[in-house]
Amino acid sequence: MTTPPPAPMPAALRAQLNRHPAQQIPCPFCRAPARAACATATGRRLPNPHPARTDAWNARHTTEETHT
Repeated sequence: MTTPPPAPMPAALRAQLNRHPAQQIPCPFCRAPARAACATATGRRLPNPHPARTDAWNARHTTEETHT
């Protein structure tokens, strides 16, 4: 007896699984919009956000926590 294949994952859920939290804001280095991956000058998408984007997200996130 074989088990049936699993149901396909919805595209909206799959997109959120591999997203770094820093992708919630635009990248100040490569100008990638919010919710989009950082890219090189040649257009190659990067697996991780630029350090400037991560730093900007950390600064914004830390500032929000201290003001609440």
